[in-house]
Amino acid sequence: MTRYSLQRRPKGSRYSAIEDPAFRSRVVSLASTGASRRHVADLAGCPPGTLRGWIERGLAYPDIEPFASFSADYRRAEAGIAGAAADIKAMTVQLMREQVAFYLRWQASGLGGDPPPLPSVAELSWLDRTMEARFPDHYGASKHRSPDADFDASNFLDAHVMEREQLAALFSDPPEPIKLALVDSAAQVYAVLLAGGFDPAAGKGKDET
Repeated sequence: MTRYSLQRRPKGSRYSAIEDPAFRSRVVSLASTGASRRHVADLAGCPPGTLRGWIERGLAYPDIEPFASFSADYRRAEAGIAGAAADIKAMTVQLMREQVAFYLRWQASGLGGDPPPLPSVAELSWLDRTMEARFPDHYGASKHRSPDADFDASNFLDAHVMEREQLAALFSDPPEPIKLALVDSAAQVYAVLLAGGFDPAAGKGKDET
């Protein structure tokens, strides 16, 4: 597979814009502004379907350049917008807390006069609406929103392997479900212990002798 074998160039054209590093950099810079993919494509002067194809091609074939790096850079730029929005929201919430605390101190002091202004939730709602419109599959109540993944204990255990000492501590005082499971499988557990070198007479395994 050649470097550009997945790029279908328009008839009569010997050059694709995706091959131009300056063009790729400009498109990624436009993506970092928070513009939608359709808007980015319009500003960059390429069809929206072409931009989408480049991104998806890079996802499908992570070893084919320049699509792989372009797709990764573009999606990283989009993720940066979500991160920046989260930072702005956190700072806004902190400012609102300080305004409320100041108002409560003024109210308790009994100084009189005009009360200090209280924050408005509109400062947050506009950001929420912006994120819902920009990323409908991640934010808000849009029908396009992807549901959050359910907790999967098997995945957690695969990602958090317990050390031998942790397992020993777990079995020294097991939770009730594990205790009942050990009782139900006592014969199999005993066979595993024997196969692992457990000596019933000494009460020790082969690694402890």
